[in-house]
Amino acid sequence: MPEADIYTNAPPIPAPAVDEYRICAGDAVNFQALQPGIDYEWQFVTVTGGPAPVPTTYGPDPINLYDQLNNIVFANVGTYTIRHRVKSDCCGWSAWVEITLHVAPIPDFDILPQPAYLCGTDTISLTVTLFNPTDIDPSSYLWTPAIGLSDPTSLTPQVTNLGVTTTYTFLAYNTTGNCYHEENVTVNVSDALSLSATITPPTVPPTVVLLSRAYRMVSAHIAINGRRLYQLILTA
Repeated sequence: MPEADIYTNAPPIPAPAVDEYRICAGDAVNFQALQPGIDYEWQFVTVTGGPAPVPTTYGPDPINLYDQLNNIVFANVGTYTIRHRVKSDCCGWSAWVEITLHVAPIPDFDILPQPAYLCGTDTISLTVTLFNPTDIDPSSYLWTPAIGLSDPTSLTPQVTNLGVTTTYTFLAYNTTGNCYHEENVTVNVSDALSLSATITPPTVPPTVVLLSRAYRMVSAHIAINGRRLYQLILTA
């Protein structure tokens, strides 16, 4: 009876694990049969999570031999058993061999405000919202650069005393340490606004226009460029 064996480019999990591999959700993986044969068969079996990539089986097909599978994308978090066997011209099908593939989640988050604006010596807050917090390692939080930040490991750092516009990157790893995600936010810095008032005296001499006279009193107003400014009471 022939013996089957599998090669994959997925990273192996260190000992004591045996024939176990771990990738990130969305990664593409290659599988290759390590022994010659006249036919090959593969199966993707979902253990947890999933579903598995479609199709979940390849072969048997003696015309189109599936001695290798390339760029199989595992989009969904879960654990999968990859099964494989080979057929020889003398002895028929081998026993099934298996490897275990763990598909780990990628941290998912966003940053607000986006973009951000800082005026003069003011202070603003940057807020990271986690969408899968149980899959993210809190000890991996990191902002770079750290300049102007109250705490480069916080989800809600304060930004102050920032002299120039700066782009920050926030990075976090998943709990298994093999997948990470990062996002950028730009804090735009502008000088604080300052206002000043200047009083310019009129250049046109005021004119007095008599309006009425009664009981030995004159009511008048001063007009500059035809606009009434204030009223005078003159005694005759």
